[in-house]
Amino acid sequence: MNCISLPISKLKPSLKKLLINDFEEAHLKSQMTLSYGRYESDDKKSLAYIKNLKEYTDMSGPTGGVSFYRVNLDLVEMIKEHCNADPFLMSCSYFYQLVSGGNYVAPHTDDRRQRTVSILYILDPGNINTKTIFWKPKSQFLKLRKDDGVAIPEYKLDKTEEYVLEKDHWYKMNFNEIHSVENLSGRRLMIAAIPPK
Repeated sequence: MNCISLPISKLKPSLKKLLINDFEEAHLKSQMTLSYGRYESDDKKSLAYIKNLKEYTDMSGPTGGVSFYRVNLDLVEMIKEHCNADPFLMSCSYFYQLVSGGNYVAPHTDDRRQRTVSILYILDPGNINTKTIFWKPKSQFLKLRKDDGVAIPEYKLDKTEEYVLEKDHWYKMNFNEIHSVENLSGRRLMIAAIPPK
């Protein structure tokens, strides 16, 4: 399983409100740490290879991107205090992860230099029907290289798992596997706890 619900208690409403306000301030000031949303590859040995303009337009038109913003250090301490029973969460760096700008995020893997696994707390799921989908390459594409952080055309993939991430729940997610987001409306906002390298 690439996504596991964790038995960690919900954040207190007062802390959640502080976190959302902190995110809004960082977002308004454009204090972004990292952003994803690449559609590129003319390398036919890559799963991400896009063969023509139509394929590129079909993929990139309705898709959104993913951005990360640092969580205020005082709020990080409050989160860690809330999760004091979990040594993994105590060692993590904390970011706001924003998915926005379209109604889906194309299949991709995250940059392994940034993260392979993460703990997520869902502040705003984006829609009650927003799904995180995991994929694997179809048999005829298994020999192609899987590049990090680049969109992969769906026709090369088969769905393996689907999850609806619920508001105010914690999840452990494998970002090293190919995944996408579907049925997004507005934004999806999460706290991402990323372990040290």
